Amino acid sequence: MILRTPQLALKRLLIQSRGVSVYDENFHLGVNIIRGTNSSGKSTIADFIFYILGGEIAKLKPQAERCEEVIAEVEINAKPVTLRRIVKIGGKQPVLIFYGDLATALKSPVEGWQLYSMVRSEAKESFSQTLFRLLEFPEVKTDMENSITMHQLLRVMYVDQLSPVDALLRFEAFDPPLTRETVGDLLLGLYDDFLYNELREHREKQKILESITDKLEGLYKAVKETEIEIDEEALNKRLAAIGSELVGIEKALAESSTNELEKVALPDLRKQIDSLVTDLRQTKVALSNAAQEADSLELEIADSEAFINELKNRLAAVGDSLTTRHSLGELQLTHCPHCLSLLKEKPDKKLCALCGNELPENPTDSKALRMKQELAQQLKESERLIEDKRQALTLVQVRLPELKTAVKTRQRQYEEAVQKVRPARDEKIDRLLVRKGELTAETENINKQIKLAALLKSYEAQKATLTSTIQALGLSIERRKRTQAERRSVGRQAIEQKTLFLLKNDLPREEMLRLGKTVDADFKRNTFALDGINQFSASTVVYLKNSIHYAIFFSSLDLAFFRYPRFILCDNMEDKGMEQERSRNFQKLIVSLSGSSEVRHQIIFTTSMIDPALNNDNYCVGPEYTDQRKSLAFPKPPSPKTPEITA
Repeated sequence: MILRTPQLALKRLLIQSRGVSVYDENFHLGVNIIRGTNSSGKSTIADFIFYILGGEIAKLKPQAERCEEVIAEVEINAKPVTLRRIVKIGGKQPVLIFYGDLATALKSPVEGWQLYSMVRSEAKESFSQTLFRLLEFPEVKTDMENSITMHQLLRVMYVDQLSPVDALLRFEAFDPPLTRETVGDLLLGLYDDFLYNELREHREKQKILESITDKLEGLYKAVKETEIEIDEEALNKRLAAIGSELVGIEKALAESSTNELEKVALPDLRKQIDSLVTDLRQTKVALSNAAQEADSLELEIADSEAFINELKNRLAAVGDSLTTRHSLGELQLTHCPHCLSLLKEKPDKKLCALCGNELPENPTDSKALRMKQELAQQLKESERLIEDKRQALTLVQVRLPELKTAVKTRQRQYEEAVQKVRPARDEKIDRLLVRKGELTAETENINKQIKLAALLKSYEAQKATLTSTIQALGLSIERRKRTQAERRSVGRQAIEQKTLFLLKNDLPREEMLRLGKTVDADFKRNTFALDGINQFSASTVVYLKNSIHYAIFFSSLDLAFFRYPRFILCDNMEDKGMEQERSRNFQKLIVSLSGSSEVRHQIIFTTSMIDPALNNDNYCVGPEYTDQRKSLAFPKPPSPKTPEITA
């Protein structure tokens, strides 16, 4: 069969109570029917399937409350994974995951199981994040930063009895319209995580651009009003000229010096020089440490980037390996690699053709899935750490120019101090010292102007880069929006056509169903309509609701861009007084559509009115349940002994 991802299927469901299995049935691809009389426990099984896949249940039926644990082997993109969850209402019970089939998982009570919380945290991925990764879903958040979970997706994939008949999604007490809309867009393949990220990046960069533009306008205004020179070339030339003049002044001062230093002034001079030496030494040490820290961080970032690239390559290689393995299958050995003799065919296909030992089921897939999950977690943590290092490097790089300027200033102050006190300064020396002070002040002023010019230049470069990036993002966003609009149109037409097919092939009970032309499934408003109307008889609304849900499901088999996991669980086939013949006709339509598809999929529905032609092992799961033979087979308590009667 054709595999279209994401794909989800239940392979085996095991429910335990006090260490005893009270339900243990295998499920298959295609149609799975759980049949039985009313109140025989069919809905309980449907609720447990919903629960083990990540759904939250507010209240359990009395029989279900006696159960303690649910274990399920599921198929995710054609690979086996086992889930395990304690039965407890409230508190968002965590889920244990084993990357392999259920039989292997039960042989390993502890090793190989990984615990995942239902709540997100920075330390570890949640159950929904993990399952999304296995299903190859993007990680989805709404604009309100509400995370989309498996529970939210299952509200569409599980059609239950207790939700309002005119609601498209399963009932939820706190139900933001934006969350419902995002769930619909995700399942119908309209949600584009790249588009979401680009829109968010576009908004962030637009804010940064506005901030830089405001800063530039303020700086330009200040420069214009104060007539500050901001030409770096001219400023550097002036600095060079001042430097040459200062060298000349220092030389003239040295030549004009005498050796008659005032002895009285020496102690004060030494204290001043000692203080300047200490400051200069500390500033140089700080500059050296900052430079070393910057070099160290740059090396660490380079190593981290190489490590992250290696993780990405390994993650891609694991995915390619799984895809190749699934596409080509196992290569069979026909000759012995040692003597090249033809190998004898083993009667049991589960035995190795070379050594004769029993072959494990899907060992490589399970190990590869676990490796893929671990690599993804390492990648996420490494990306977080490298971002911290980049921020630290930025802070250090910002400090370096300030420290360099401080070193130059303290060096100059020290040099001035040792030449400062003269025993007898004549007019010439005084003029030189005054000029030196003027030039020093001008140097500091020019350095500030150079800093301002560099800041302006930096802002201008950032503005140009941001403008270019925003323009490129805008073009990409428009392109993705066009693709999204095209998918929305194609998806809506497919859902509408399949819904109308199911409606027109209904028994002649409601003329408007056969004459309907347009179908609307509105996730945001949590409703649906035929030609704008959903006010029909209760059983007809149920028929319309189920038709739309199955239309979405079957559209996912035809349209590869749908993210609906090709899995549907329906427990309301005969809700609101549905008559037997109408239900049986709908069952046959669903089975016919399922049989005509070559795509891997799974349908699970419950019924108390099974069509006789479908009442066989090809479609049904487990026995036909009754009031005497319920779905949950609890051990019967021992009969009390009858006391003996003595004469």
